Amino acid sequence: MDETDGHPPEPEAPAERPRRAHTILGRLSQAVREQNWFAVALELVIVVLGVVIGFQITAWGQARSDAAREAGYLEQIASDLAETERVMAEGNLGARDIERAIYLLERAFYTPERPPRDSLLVWLGNAAFGAPRRPVLGTVEALVSSGDLALVRNDSLRSALTQYLEDARSEIDTQARFERTRASAEEQLRRHADFSVPIKAVLPPEHIEGALGVPIGETAYFDGPRRSPLPLNVDGFLSNGEARHAVEQLVLGTQNLRRGRGRMLRDATALRALVEAERQD
Repeated sequence: MDETDGHPPEPEAPAERPRRAHTILGRLSQAVREQNWFAVALELVIVVLGVVIGFQITAWGQARSDAAREAGYLEQIASDLAETERVMAEGNLGARDIERAIYLLERAFYTPERPPRDSLLVWLGNAAFGAPRRPVLGTVEALVSSGDLALVRNDSLRSALTQYLEDARSEIDTQARFERTRASAEEQLRRHADFSVPIKAVLPPEHIEGALGVPIGETAYFDGPRRSPLPLNVDGFLSNGEARHAVEQLVLGTQNLRRGRGRMLRDATALRALVEAERQD
């Protein structure tokens, strides 16, 4: 028979009791039993300090993470703004010949002397070129839509970013409207002049063949003499009210597209200066 059968368990050895006091709760419980109120207060202070320090460490780590994310956003925004500046400046430079052709075309309706037919065809051909230009907004849009705008600590910069995005979206809508104005005007002009003649005179055959989707050198598209299916009559064209209205719409669209590019260029330059200043602080 086991020696412990029928006997209550022996009390815990005194040597084991101090182990319970190693934990804060154990020490606190022991101090209360012993009515050692100084020890109770000390243990409570230790607990509170531990919690406060823990929160501070967490907040410090979060602040470092937020600062790193802010720096990443600002770096990419600065890059996007620089690209927008390049796109708009390039658009203004590339549009010079187009704009000059359109203005010469409009002027021809009001000059006593008629321009040579070949000049008129070249102006019509150049007027048909052009490409949309848009600001690069990906990073700013992501910053605002995700709620990460709060990561930007500078209130003035945060406000400037929001305003820039609003203005840029408005400019995009304006640009699209005047691009439609141009497209409609070009469509009207095609009723009175064959644009294909000057365009095909400017573009190399391989460019047009590539656009047609046929292997270069395997088509007779450019072989032999050619004629215009709609030969341009200079007097008839420059005396046509619909053609004159179409050219005026081209001028209107072209002027406003340049103004819009200028505004977007200035806005991007100004905002990039603010972003770069914040990055250097």
